Amino acid sequence: MKKIVFFLAFVFSLTVAAQNTTINGGIAGKQLYRSINVSKLSPTGGMDFITTQAISPDGKFVIQLTVASPDIYVLEFTDGAKLKRHQILTLKANDNIQLQFNSTYQNLQLTSATGSNEAVFAQRYQAFALQAEAQSKTFEQRYMAATTDAEKAQIQAEFEQFYLKFQQDTKRMLSTNATLLTAGFMAYSEFGRDVAVNKDFFAVVLKGLKTTYAQHWITKEIDLRMQQAIVIGGVAPEIELKGVNGESIKLSDLKGKYVLIDFWASWCGPCRMESPTLVKAYNQYKDKNFAILSVSLDNNKEKWVAAIQADGLNWPWHGSSLMRWNCPVARRYSVSSIPHSLLVDPKGKVIAIGLRGEQLLTKLAQVLGK
Repeated sequence: MKKIVFFLAFVFSLTVAAQNTTINGGIAGKQLYRSINVSKLSPTGGMDFITTQAISPDGKFVIQLTVASPDIYVLEFTDGAKLKRHQILTLKANDNIQLQFNSTYQNLQLTSATGSNEAVFAQRYQAFALQAEAQSKTFEQRYMAATTDAEKAQIQAEFEQFYLKFQQDTKRMLSTNATLLTAGFMAYSEFGRDVAVNKDFFAVVLKGLKTTYAQHWITKEIDLRMQQAIVIGGVAPEIELKGVNGESIKLSDLKGKYVLIDFWASWCGPCRMESPTLVKAYNQYKDKNFAILSVSLDNNKEKWVAAIQADGLNWPWHGSSLMRWNCPVARRYSVSSIPHSLLVDPKGKVIAIGLRGEQLLTKLAQVLGK
């Protein structure tokens, strides 16, 4: 009997020891969620499912995990049906983290985090991003309510200034916390599409990550992208997609023209706000050896085609894989947020990256004349 008791105690001790990372949490506000699906982010962009943890009726939950080495995890809060909200966390062995959320019908916001520098930064960054998102939506609402072209142009110009400042503030926040894996992941997510343009920023991020997470796939991926980045002066990779009528849309078919490669989607508010500038650019320069190749990250053909018509995007080169972020062209061009653009010269070389608004019109005037 003593041997059996000892064996059970030994097994229990191993089980407890295996659960070496703990997350205690609570949700205030609307109790909309029933469970949390826990997954680990994989280098391919997918998520490897680990476990599901129930949320009590009063919003409390406890998650215990085996964490062998630091990595990026995703907590998916769900009602068991269509409602899903995600929280990114960096977890390490023996972490004991406390999280507090506030729930509304519109959002699930992380309001407090303790027990880990990574979790504390995740809360700060999320609060910063949500504030910027709210401001961005205000611009979109004003733009949609505007009744004149002059008013829309003014709102668009204000939005461009806001967006540039937001990018600068984001880079400052991430680079000053570059030894944190969470900051490295956010830098990769936000700016990984154009590493070449943000080379100085990524040099700081990479230096920080190499001091703390040198072997992590995020660090290695940023390093690789810096070495293989699509750079100004380099040749733009081939693009081949299906058009709205099933025809083949290829970048190489436009060789000999200046081509603006524009990544967008019908569901992207800032992209739609950029549409008048693209229409103006095309109408002004279409007879001066200029074309626009629009790559949509939609996954709904009807909405994609409807947006083309509604925004008056009256050039024939519209292509999409209808695979949203899994679009192979977007992956090859390292697109992680939209709108995003590249200007290619008649020889197929990239001469500008990330042009928007007046910057695009100014550049076109330089290379094509007014």
